[in-house]
Amino acid sequence: MNNSHNIPSQAGASLIEVLVSTVIISIVLLGLMSLQITSLQANQSAYARSQASILAYDILERMRVNSTDVTQYFSVNAAVGVDRGCVVFNEYDASGNLLPIPLPLPNCTSAQIAEDDLFRWRNKIEAELALGNGLVCRSDLQGDSAGSPDCEGNTSDFPIVVYIWWQDSRGEAPLQLSVSSQI
Repeated sequence: MNNSHNIPSQAGASLIEVLVSTVIISIVLLGLMSLQITSLQANQSAYARSQASILAYDILERMRVNSTDVTQYFSVNAAVGVDRGCVVFNEYDASGNLLPIPLPLPNCTSAQIAEDDLFRWRNKIEAELALGNGLVCRSDLQGDSAGSPDCEGNTSDFPIVVYIWWQDSRGEAPLQLSVSSQI
């Protein structure tokens, strides 16, 4: 009696299994990569919002220090401000030590300090935020829309509002941060 059975050939089956496994692993890795990119974009967006908030409070604090006439901050032709050298800007030395807090130099007027503050503030916005821009004015915050502030002029009845715009890393329309304060 002959017990020979015809066993079907398995040739190439393990190669197909490897190919299917490779495709599945590739899809999983693409998904993880997409998740990582989304996470980085959200992190960058949160960082930009934090920087905008810090910059808004920075100019408000500068206005409090130079509160003789805060209208100088919105009456100065605020396209860029002017570097008058009136304020020593907070910076770090080569060793990483914080240099002294900025103090107005005694020979500058309140208007010159305001111009200098605006110049430095706008440069920081441009350096920290993609397509960043900022504006200080008085507003009741009603009727404001993203990219279009509702400034009521120098009427002292309204609070001082700092507007900052920037382009978000997720490619959305420009974002706006508004901070209101009484000085």
